[in-house]
Amino acid sequence: MKAVRIPLYFGAISLALSGCASVGSDKGEYAWSEGWREAQVIAVQTAAEMDRPRFYTCVREATPEQLATTRFAIVKYRQMSRSQRRAVPLRANERVAVGDAVYVKLGDCSTPLASAPRKASS
Repeated sequence: MKAVRIPLYFGAISLALSGCASVGSDKGEYAWSEGWREAQVIAVQTAAEMDRPRFYTCVREATPEQLATTRFAIVKYRQMSRSQRRAVPLRANERVAVGDAVYVKLGDCSTPLASAPRKASS
């Protein structure tokens, strides 16, 4: 019985460690460790059009002038197996549409969104 427990124990540990390692990717330009997350645009709005604008850090930190003139992309991403949302200010010439796949840098309101490749549907 003891001989069965040891391989099972090590198998469970290796499975858990490999699952944690695959949570995010540190390869390429948009490294998980630097705060980048894959996200999807779910809305493009001004602060006045948002239901709860004070919920979003980048909206709370914007100046009154920025609030009056800036459009925000509301993006949805996964963090610790939960769906999260973030409002990201868009630059004047920046165009995104609902459904676009993007990379968002968490904790940085000045970094623009980056296009992400669409995942193949299965």
